[in-house]
Amino acid sequence: MKLKLLDINLFIEKRKLEAVSSGKYYAGNNRNEFDKLGIFSQEIFGRLGSAKRKKTFAYINLNNTLIHPEGYKILTSINTDLTKLIMGKEKYLISEDGKLIMDQEAGSTGVSFFISNFDKINFEEMKTKNPDNVKFVLQFKDTILIDKFPIMPAGIRDVQITTSGKQLIQHSEVNELYIKLINQVNMLENAEFLEDEIKDSLMNGIQRTLITGNTWTKNKIKGKYGLIRGGMLKKVVDYCARLVIVPDTNMQFGYIGIPWHICLKLFEPMFIHYVLKEDSSKLITSLIQQYFNIEDVDISDIKMFNTKINENPEEIDKLTERELIKVAKIITDGKFVIYKRDPVENRDSWQSMYVTPTKTGFVMSLNSYDLCKHTGDYDGDTVAVYSLLTNQSQEQAKKLSVLHNKGVWTTVNNYGGCAFDLTQDAAIAIYAATLK
Repeated sequence: MKLKLLDINLFIEKRKLEAVSSGKYYAGNNRNEFDKLGIFSQEIFGRLGSAKRKKTFAYINLNNTLIHPEGYKILTSINTDLTKLIMGKEKYLISEDGKLIMDQEAGSTGVSFFISNFDKINFEEMKTKNPDNVKFVLQFKDTILIDKFPIMPAGIRDVQITTSGKQLIQHSEVNELYIKLINQVNMLENAEFLEDEIKDSLMNGIQRTLITGNTWTKNKIKGKYGLIRGGMLKKVVDYCARLVIVPDTNMQFGYIGIPWHICLKLFEPMFIHYVLKEDSSKLITSLIQQYFNIEDVDISDIKMFNTKINENPEEIDKLTERELIKVAKIITDGKFVIYKRDPVENRDSWQSMYVTPTKTGFVMSLNSYDLCKHTGDYDGDTVAVYSLLTNQSQEQAKKLSVLHNKGVWTTVNNYGGCAFDLTQDAAIAIYAATLK
């Protein structure tokens, strides 16, 4: 992977980011309102729970020039003298040809001295074991010194709301680092009145905070549970569920019963479209408004509402439940899902079924006769259910349904034999279906 330094000023300009300048969480003593210029500001990052809050960056104006935290690591690995100069361990003079000359009496040291003489230093003439680092510094000479520092979206490091409605701040290291950085920067507002030693000490403190923040971010990215391996590369399937199968002798052959709240989650795009486009009475919209106590409802609100009712369907009042069941039946009418019982050994391990929304729960009800195809039973077997969101996939699933394709009745191992044997479970299902 090739490292490239972010042009922070260009990043801020293109995204039209706003500055965070307050080291306070809340506005005064009011714990129901965040400071408008703070790291949790709803004016800057968007309101709690919104999609905007998870993708809106901001920045801290450092009001001074410092070293890019990633560039700092590279600079301090180029040359021993350069490292001692930046870290303030030895004093140096800079010759006319840009070389570092150690001089404990007349020389200077520290981050501030290095930055003020950055353009005078001849990096190309330095003796180093890492020539690639010199090339890197020369390539990114315009971005290795910074005067602003970006802040990640508040939604990633946000407050948590308890069941009692109380706000709890996530005291993660990154939030504390942001507050510390803002306070350090604010202390340097009147730098011209400070003695050089005090100013240098404050500058070094800010530089260390920048490096610590950069290290925290890198640690969150790398490793088995980091953003890349643990988030981007791991396999996550949207619009699916894993359910325990239970018998239902009243369930029609070729259909499966899925709890209504799980149907809404499996077919969430259809649910969102219904709420925004097809709900002429706006009843579902008003129920969402009442649930969150908000005025406007957008896609992120619908998704959050859907997630909440899916996690705790028993907490929904009867009116809301009744209306949502109606919606579940509308958006799943004539729709197929596919499900599989692991281990998947052949095409018989996958089944294509029509959906019937059922009562609240976390199980999938099935006609016992449908068990024969994948040799399942009711001793705790689980299946993974996947929704099909396009017309093309629905048409393909229809060809795999026992109700529309006679070829599905045969087993993969015996084209002349029927896949639906009269096992004990199947016999019970047939008896129940023909009882009247």
